[in-house]
Amino acid sequence: MELTRFRGHLLKGKDPDVGSSILVKFLMPPSSFPRRPHLVIFDWDGTLFDGDFLLDEAITRVCKQKGRHEIRTLLAPMLFKEGRTLPLPMLPLDPAMKLRLIADIYKEQARLEAAADVFPGITQLLDRLASAKVLIAIATGSSRARFETLAARTKVLDRISASVCAAETKPKPHPEMLEHLMAKLSIEREVTLYVGNSQDDCAMAKHARVPYCSVSFCRRAKEARTHGKSHYHANSVESLARILE
Repeated sequence: MELTRFRGHLLKGKDPDVGSSILVKFLMPPSSFPRRPHLVIFDWDGTLFDGDFLLDEAITRVCKQKGRHEIRTLLAPMLFKEGRTLPLPMLPLDPAMKLRLIADIYKEQARLEAAADVFPGITQLLDRLASAKVLIAIATGSSRARFETLAARTKVLDRISASVCAAETKPKPHPEMLEHLMAKLSIEREVTLYVGNSQDDCAMAKHARVPYCSVSFCRRAKEARTHGKSHYHANSVESLARILE
């Protein structure tokens, strides 16, 4: 089997999903990127912005109110499960009660999102990357309107060079988001790093043949959201900064 050298680390193998020889595993996994990347592409919710699982938290808070314990019991099996849609309209409740419940849940979700911010240390990390002439981009499944509103409020929008949002390319885990950003910014995949927090993020990086760093910053997540197949992992903004040094 042919050996491939990637930034000084010997690798071998072929990825059946994309049909080309790529980095399958490090023989000696490094703790930091072999050299500072030219482009870092970030996911948004749960990676830079503390916005993951806000709907789950809103449901939990609303259903803790008096007389709604039985509703929370109905919802419990659906909470914190990645990839599932919470079928609130299908709840076996009186129609008027159901409408009030749904309205209260989404009102609470909006309140939580309005109070949410980027994770502590993210702004400083982005500034350090910019000072080192590293380009910053965003690949998110959020709508363009929502992303730009939140990114402007959190002072991230003026720190990035490009972004791709929902419906602008094929969705994750298809690699088009990453390919579009690399092409737009004229950066090769070998000097690009993608940072995300979900299985779709991991798969998208794999299909795009881009080195991937998984993060686990969100404390609302009740189960691991990433596979153990990332090249790097950070459980804090500080450890992510060390990887990018």
